[in-house]
Amino acid sequence: MTLAKDFSDEQSQSRSKKMKERILNEKHRICIERARLLTESYKKTEGEHPYIRFSKAFKNVLENMTIFIQDDELIVGNRTSKPLGGPLYPEIRVDWIQSDIDSISEREIQPQYISEEDRKELKEKILPYWVDKTIQYKFTQKMDEQMRQDYINMVFISEVQMINGIGHLVLNHEKIISRGIKSIIEEAKKRREYFKNNNELERAAFLDALIISSQAAINFAKRYSKRAAEMAEIEKDEIRKNELKKIAEICDWIPENPARSFYEALQALWFNQLLVQIEQGGVAISVGRFDKILYPYYKKDLEKGFITPEKAQELIECFFIKMSEINNVLLSMGLTAGEGPPTAQNLIIGGIGEDGEDITNELTYLTLDAYANIHTYQPNFSVRVSKKSPPEFLERVAKYLIQGTMMELFGDEVIINAMINRGYNKKDAMDYAIAGCVEPNAPGFTFGSTNSNQFNSPLALDYALKKLKEADTFDDIMDAYKKELKHYTNIVVDVMRLLDETFAENVPSPYISMNVDNCIQNGKDVTQGGAKYNFTGPQLIGLSTTADALAVIKKFVFDEPTFTLDEIKKMLKKNFRKNKDVRQLFINKAPKFGNDDDYVDKIACEIAEIYANEINPHKNYRGGYFNPGLYSTTFYMAFGSFLEASADGRKAAEPIGNGVGPTNNMDKLGPTAIIKSAAKINQENLCNGTVLNLRFHPSSIEMDSLVDLVNTYFNLGGSQVQFNIVSPEILKDAQLNPDNYKGLLVRIAGYSVLFTQLSKAAQDEIISRTELKCS
Repeated sequence: MTLAKDFSDEQSQSRSKKMKERILNEKHRICIERARLLTESYKKTEGEHPYIRFSKAFKNVLENMTIFIQDDELIVGNRTSKPLGGPLYPEIRVDWIQSDIDSISEREIQPQYISEEDRKELKEKILPYWVDKTIQYKFTQKMDEQMRQDYINMVFISEVQMINGIGHLVLNHEKIISRGIKSIIEEAKKRREYFKNNNELERAAFLDALIISSQAAINFAKRYSKRAAEMAEIEKDEIRKNELKKIAEICDWIPENPARSFYEALQALWFNQLLVQIEQGGVAISVGRFDKILYPYYKKDLEKGFITPEKAQELIECFFIKMSEINNVLLSMGLTAGEGPPTAQNLIIGGIGEDGEDITNELTYLTLDAYANIHTYQPNFSVRVSKKSPPEFLERVAKYLIQGTMMELFGDEVIINAMINRGYNKKDAMDYAIAGCVEPNAPGFTFGSTNSNQFNSPLALDYALKKLKEADTFDDIMDAYKKELKHYTNIVVDVMRLLDETFAENVPSPYISMNVDNCIQNGKDVTQGGAKYNFTGPQLIGLSTTADALAVIKKFVFDEPTFTLDEIKKMLKKNFRKNKDVRQLFINKAPKFGNDDDYVDKIACEIAEIYANEINPHKNYRGGYFNPGLYSTTFYMAFGSFLEASADGRKAAEPIGNGVGPTNNMDKLGPTAIIKSAAKINQENLCNGTVLNLRFHPSSIEMDSLVDLVNTYFNLGGSQVQFNIVSPEILKDAQLNPDNYKGLLVRIAGYSVLFTQLSKAAQDEIISRTELKCS
């Protein structure tokens, strides 16, 4: 049995820091191996069932892709042939690859380097095969002309799922670690025979595909076992030779069999996390409750003397390094909405368990310490906070936040109530984890499609005002906005049903389905509704911009008549040209969300309620419901970039509001006023998650004050909060001298990014956020 104590402490002193430095200096490159091997298999399986075709292609990729083990690695497994390689998913769409491939290496933001030989192969051999076979092609063919026209109006976007495939879910790592894949295959075989005997051949075919994919996963790990053994044979350094032997032993055992140690459990978790991201390229494939999953293995090894806390921390840091190697390739048109890029593999610690008691344990602290020490941009590190969280744990979290460690915090009570209200049973709700940025899931039970589309609230208001000829009362304005929101909600629902149907018919996810309970029992892929909980999660973006604009109209058209609605509309059309004084009046003399002012806060609450009430009743293709959220990636910048001026004083093309926070620099009364405004929104009605960004100067906040602020927000009704605690001087210097700040992390939306890899516009937006004080 592999024991972590067999590793040398000498090697561990600088291992993870050295590996992190290697990543920071590595170029992002496109790898075409997956696309090549997938295409090769699909050409051979024409006419076979879509389930079987996809699993055979997945198997072909795993059997033939390049594998390697880098120097110093203890956790092994690569997604592509390159250390920071981005794979391609031509089965989803090829149009953006065709348009970007000649310029992608030279683009200013997120360049992705590709050899001329690979570029040529893509153009001549791979992409032509997929032109009329992709999800995007088949999806657009299903649309009628009116739907196409509404779709391109850009009030909402449904592109995230069509870039690289499905994602945004929390896997059942616990099952794979504790049972092993071989046991799950046996379960699937028995269920397959049941369906065959009952002539349910479609369900049997799905389980055939799941078995093919699962066995391929076992064989994939054994390739690493063989590779490590071969490397050990020729390795001269005795310390590294022993490490490679241990890696070979571990990879020969897991994930086929149940993990027997902390190290085996961690390696099994990584293989599972990696394999899903080879099968599908969707972002936000998430880990879940890391300390809960792995604590039994850590505790047992610690008690038996097989591991030390120091060695466990090193293994965790090596795991974080592997997560940071995941590189997604985004189309150039979508970079403004995907600054980072947002791979958003969420990992969460702390909180209460299924029995309602706090689960904080030694591994919780160790995981927190490991992340604070290594400071990688992945995972998207999260902490659950409840009224039962130990004060000393919250103090350590606050200490690391003030030191610049990027984390987001979640309020258990609000989120659990929100999930129960939305149909989760109490046990599953109490065991929630976060998918991607901020989206609560029951791990291994939910396929929530949690970032399926984004709704541009200020643009809906813009359309409403343009269509409105006259308004006698402010209620007329709100009714016009509500009508517009209802109209586009119906389109969102229709579009997502078509998109989900297209995925289900053409690109299943049998390996993901193995990770989601009920799929085997139901004989259904996750794309077909096999999961216990099925949701579709649209986001409202620009809440504060919409509320502030409506507050201006309410004040200056109706309550204190100064301008007619038509006069305001004309000023917006002209981007406040020749009306600079009026713009300043709108900015400075009308209430703004984030200042604990009911005049505008009530409008924001009403917008959120209208949105949730419109979305909530709709059923999705998979038999579940639409599930509203109030957050964005960097869509608040992308949506703003093509939006005309708004009545809050925002000029054309400027960013709109982000999450449940105020518009930049419109908050004047400090963090307490911000959290009181945000908490007025009924966040229990927004089960797909919310984001609240707060920025402090490191010298302006103390540990106790930060803990009090977080607890107060969650007690008031908040569900999530995150912080940028870094001085503007450092951010500005990083803009000028990026090579000196390669590891500088910031929170841009619901995820962390390397500051120097952002566009200047995104950097400027972060620098411009209000710097708060709390002491």
